[in-house]
Amino acid sequence: MLSVAGPHGWARALSRARCSTSRATWCAPKATRCAPKSSRTARAEMLTPYPPGIPAVLPGERIDADIVRYLRSGVDAGMVVPDAVDTEVRGVRVVAR
Repeated sequence: MLSVAGPHGWARALSRARCSTSRATWCAPKATRCAPKSSRTARAEMLTPYPPGIPAVLPGERIDADIVRYLRSGVDAGMVVPDAVDTEVRGVRVVAR
């Protein structure tokens, strides 16, 4: 739950989840990594599982092992991730460092 106490409390809470802006992510060099090894790195792509069709990760956000497990188990059950470079979520695009 996001705390809205104080001025811009919600912005501080959101900034902890994002490690770069969408523009910086778009312009940065990218690499493809194995999904389990890429946790806690910045995504260079949007991952939107369908159904439900709500983005799980946006460009510039960090991802953790729980999200990778969610996407992999969903794909194994028939869920589709149409906007990923690898639609089976074995590898994901990340910001190269």
